[in-house]
Amino acid sequence: MNNGLVVLSLASGRALVLALACAAPALAQDAPAKPHVAGPASRDARSGFGTGFAEGALWGGGPAYKVRFAPHEVEFTPALGRFAEHDLPLTLSTLSVGRGASLAGVATAEPRREGDAVVAYDRAPGVVERHEMRADGAELSFVFEAPPAGTGDLVVRLAVHTELVGHPTADGLVFELPGVGGVGLGAVTGRDAQGRSIPGALQLHGDVLELTLPADFVDSAAYPLVLDPFVYPVVNVAVDAFSEEGEPDVAFIHWDDRYMVVWDKVYSLSDIDVRGQFLDGAGNIVSGYWFLDVSSTTLASHPAVASLPGHNRFMAVWEQRDCLFCFSDVYGCSVSTAGFGQSSTIPIISGGSVNHLHPDVGGHNMSESNVVSVVWEESGNIMHRNVFVYFPTDPQLAAAIETITLGNASAPAISKSGGNDFQLLIVYQRYYSTPAPGDHDIEATLIDVVGNIVVPSTAISTTFGPDERDPDVDGDGHLFNVVFSRAPDLFSGLDAVIAARTVQSGGSLGNSQVTVDDQTAIGLDSREPTVAYTGNGFLVGWSRQYFGTDYDIALVGLDASANTIADPLDFADFNTSYAHLPAVCAKYSSGHLVGDGALCTWQVTDGAGDDDVLAAAIDPQLGVVTNLGGQTPLGGKASVSAATIGNTGFTHFYDGVYSFNPVTLVLSIHALMAPYCTGTLVPFPDFYFGLVTGLDTTIVLPTPMPPDPVLLGVTLYEQYSEKDLFSSPCGKKIQLSNGLSILIE
Repeated sequence: MNNGLVVLSLASGRALVLALACAAPALAQDAPAKPHVAGPASRDARSGFGTGFAEGALWGGGPAYKVRFAPHEVEFTPALGRFAEHDLPLTLSTLSVGRGASLAGVATAEPRREGDAVVAYDRAPGVVERHEMRADGAELSFVFEAPPAGTGDLVVRLAVHTELVGHPTADGLVFELPGVGGVGLGAVTGRDAQGRSIPGALQLHGDVLELTLPADFVDSAAYPLVLDPFVYPVVNVAVDAFSEEGEPDVAFIHWDDRYMVVWDKVYSLSDIDVRGQFLDGAGNIVSGYWFLDVSSTTLASHPAVASLPGHNRFMAVWEQRDCLFCFSDVYGCSVSTAGFGQSSTIPIISGGSVNHLHPDVGGHNMSESNVVSVVWEESGNIMHRNVFVYFPTDPQLAAAIETITLGNASAPAISKSGGNDFQLLIVYQRYYSTPAPGDHDIEATLIDVVGNIVVPSTAISTTFGPDERDPDVDGDGHLFNVVFSRAPDLFSGLDAVIAARTVQSGGSLGNSQVTVDDQTAIGLDSREPTVAYTGNGFLVGWSRQYFGTDYDIALVGLDASANTIADPLDFADFNTSYAHLPAVCAKYSSGHLVGDGALCTWQVTDGAGDDDVLAAAIDPQLGVVTNLGGQTPLGGKASVSAATIGNTGFTHFYDGVYSFNPVTLVLSIHALMAPYCTGTLVPFPDFYFGLVTGLDTTIVLPTPMPPDPVLLGVTLYEQYSEKDLFSSPCGKKIQLSNGLSILIE
């Protein structure tokens, strides 16, 4: 895995690549040659490893295994995928340690964490059993602080319990189910304090495993002495045997500069877990590997995550059932970024002879809120429930469950943050049977922070014949963008990606649409769109077909005002694999002063059927707008949309003081920052433009940005002054707005 940093510029040809990702696999024989595309270095989000508490137990794990630590046993479970009918763990219980006749039994001991990746047991005076989590397995070792009493070989005996069949190999032992896989134990090695080492022996006698070191080495060793076999998962390479990890989602907390990626992981047909991994703001994997669901007898899937930055906690939710044909419920837990671990798992909605499906969760950037909104599908209805994320106690459920909409609705999604207005938009697809054979439309409901409906179910897209599906949404509580797929008909396998800019206007929602990507005319597919609000733009990602089963993760940036493509097509994944199910999250969803950076995570299926979760930091090139302040006490508000070269929708906005009132826009490429009246004049007064506010006291000034590369990197300063004869802060009888610094990208 390449852990180099890559900052992606979505504008083609401006990607700064500081390290290259691993080479792409060979192209299929009939596939056209694929050009090289510079893109971000992806991180294998599921490649983390570590330890943590979940469901009252201490757990460890890595990409292909999990370990449950109990006082009397250690249970190592490999991730063997759906080819295994149920989990096939290997359980080890330490029985005795010592030399010759001095071999003595050991008592049970409480496991303890040592850092993020090690679990230790005090097995006897001066004898510590250690389990160190690594990406490829667990390093089991026994540390002897002083020479053991007695003579003869040093022996550690462990009881083994497993359904797997054990047999010796050249490197140790393997316990496996033929054609599926299992658990391997590497050869025993002894190492002393001076760095000398010697091979030991690893023998299985019935259900007792013996680890031994020769007496001569034990007598001459410098202590402490370490005896350490290696325990690792064995995954069979048969076509039908593969580990599956997918369905990722992501959220961000700016105080700790932490993304959290969540995904589901298949251990067997009867065990699917949910994992989590922290990444920093640059997309690098950092300490924080979470076992959100670890039950070996449940199927957990479709995880989603949101953040409450004011409380330094993420809230993850997922769909969970007790068996393949059992009814599904929604569960969740919270995770701290401040070192307080994860909460207990709670049922958010459970019981009854009904499925609760496809949950999603929305958080809030405002520190006042300690509540998230969870939505799910239930018998064709979309439901909502608040969950209060109290600290340090476990999350608490609101008493009420709200019905968002009734009838033939499915696939709900909710915006990542309620914004400064504490409002979230819920989107979903609804099936209409007429005209035959029917199709899905996209609809939306706006709610407030506690689940009250602000704007009832409203059509976003209602075309007859074409099928709209798979919606996603993000926004700031007032302005949103709803993205979805549109197919020619209900049964078509070819989709286009559509984006609908959606704005609340009183008790209604208005929208305007743009086609982001449509390859259907050439027989290619674009599907599974996702969207994140960056402050002055929307980052849209989707799975884009290149040829056959070769799908890439494509990205564009949309102007938040005009809904035009302001940052053209680029890719987070351009390898020859099936990349799909992308999810994007912008830092803006957590804090409005942390820039427009984002993270994209997605699922990749290779030619052998192995599913992985990857992630990459994205730097949308939508212009960098900084509010420099300087307004007078009653001054208006200045803002702009995406400042990118070639953006035909680039627009200036002013929310003023009076209707039909004279306003002057001051522009410059130089900052003045001079005291003026009771405010600060930000731009040097190079250019003046006389304007007049409308009835609603606002000004909307479209100024298409020329596609001239000479503008790239230019910083523009602007500010408005409005005439005020009634409440003037000084003798000049004007009000100043805030000043803006606009970096053109």
